[in-house]
Amino acid sequence: MPQFYAMSMVPQAQQQSLPLADSDVEIVRRWVLEIAVGWLLYGITTTLFIITGYLVLTKHLQRSRAQFALFGLIMLMLMISTVSIFLNTAFILNDILTAGFTPPDNLQRLKDILISQVLIGRTNYLLSDGIVVWRAWVMFPDGTLIKTILTLATIGSCVGVYTDAGMTAVLELHDINDQGQKIRILIMAIPLLATNVFAISLIGYKAWMHQRDIKKNLNLCGNSVSKVQKVLLLLVESGIIYCILWITFILVAFVSSANSVAGQIYPLIMPFLATLYPIFVILMVTLEKSRDEFKSVNDMKLSQSIRFAAVQAAASHTSDDTNAHWHAGGVSHP
Repeated sequence: MPQFYAMSMVPQAQQQSLPLADSDVEIVRRWVLEIAVGWLLYGITTTLFIITGYLVLTKHLQRSRAQFALFGLIMLMLMISTVSIFLNTAFILNDILTAGFTPPDNLQRLKDILISQVLIGRTNYLLSDGIVVWRAWVMFPDGTLIKTILTLATIGSCVGVYTDAGMTAVLELHDINDQGQKIRILIMAIPLLATNVFAISLIGYKAWMHQRDIKKNLNLCGNSVSKVQKVLLLLVESGIIYCILWITFILVAFVSSANSVAGQIYPLIMPFLATLYPIFVILMVTLEKSRDEFKSVNDMKLSQSIRFAAVQAAASHTSDDTNAHWHAGGVSHP
């Protein structure tokens, strides 16, 4: 979460420029690093989103309502990320003004920007969790107990996220010294991590069951089955990486101080990583489908070419036999 920085203030009567103190230089470096890292991740996310949209909407892939709904949800996450990066930049630019000789009275504006950024960034966490839960949900259409647990986990994530956001807003509005930041991070991160672990475990179980069925029924081991297996493994692997990111987030919050570089940068990039995760998964799955369809088309063309060559060879062989018969002086009888 961004912090209010207090640079060394020069008396108003002294209007000459002086070298910055070491603490001021460190704050400026942190400002530059936050803006650079934030916009870099936003650029990567936007680029991958454009590529994914091009593949989903223009390629001749098999589309479904669920696929379009998922794409629309990711578009919403990108819009939230856009607002978040602009709010972060606006916060830093307004914070820079407080370092002048005659700083403006923009403390309330800084608080409003900070609270808005916290609420918006937390929303992306819930949307990313919702996508993972939905994937696990559709794999167990008759699993009433599993769906109940997924619903409770999602509710727990909502409670944790908005409890943290609400406590942050109260602390900032009333200028209360934040003594329980690590506890608030646990309140938010533990339910999100638990929801992801449970959903990914369900998907991993489904992948294991699918592989076991393939071994029992080798005659079903066709191209479509292998595609399903690849998609399931991709979901499991990417989900594990995402869970590791959340574990790292918790460790950074407890090991690093709130004013350290890691303590400032990681909470900033985590909403973008939450957006980048489903976009990357959809992009990989779409590329896999596109590659399989391209391979299928090429195999069909090759098969047609082989059949055409066989027909040509048979016709040529028949023509050669007829010519040889006439050259030998043979007579054709009906």
